[in-house]
Amino acid sequence: INSTGTHYWTFTATTTSTRLDFSATQNISGTASFDNITIFDGVADRSVNNKGLSVFGTVTKSAVATGAELVAYSGFADNDYLKQPYNSSLDFGTGDYYMSIWAKGGGNNQCLMIREHGVSSGNGLDADGAILIFQSSGKYNFYSRQNGTANWTAFSANNATYGDYWSHVVLVRTGGTLYGYVNGKLEGSTSFAGDVSNDDAEIYIGRRNPNVNNTQEYSGSLALAKIGGSAPTAEQVKK
Repeated sequence: INSTGTHYWTFTATTTSTRLDFSATQNISGTASFDNITIFDGVADRSVNNKGLSVFGTVTKSAVATGAELVAYSGFADNDYLKQPYNSSLDFGTGDYYMSIWAKGGGNNQCLMIREHGVSSGNGLDADGAILIFQSSGKYNFYSRQNGTANWTAFSANNATYGDYWSHVVLVRTGGTLYGYVNGKLEGSTSFAGDVSNDDAEIYIGRRNPNVNNTQEYSGSLALAKIGGSAPTAEQVKK
């Protein structure tokens, strides 16, 4: 660690006596202090970044189908959700990005996945860069917000509806345009070239940031959440 601030690691306890030591070593001059240390169960990040999600409260894990190895997460509530602390690699600025998740069930006005600020900032709780996949009026909705403004740029799926079946939902920004896909089909687009960077943004799965909204928890099941600084093509999304 070379700086003050919040730092985040994942580790696997290989024995019941695994121990964490926090100390100042290796060419430290002066004083190092550690505070507010918290350990959570984790959901593995299977990308090269290896920065997983923390489980807050109790989240249900169950197979997506009988005999399947892949698990889905459900039971989201005020105090039960998945979260990743701020990750500077996800500050996409005005460049390309995508957000992708598989969803089953849920209801109106519910959050599937969001990247938004973790605490109140200089811009206020509703004026930071953010990316969101949402459900309302029986359809999937796709959102992005320019850093420094409270206004969302958003659109809903043209035809695809949600229900008690699995759907693959993808938001892509490339070339100053947002695209929304459901099950490999383009469901809408709109112009958006804004800067979505946010220096305290966190990932939430199954709910909004509790500092912002405590009423949009997802009542269905979610799996295979992804986010990245690239723009998959329509053919890649379909595959």
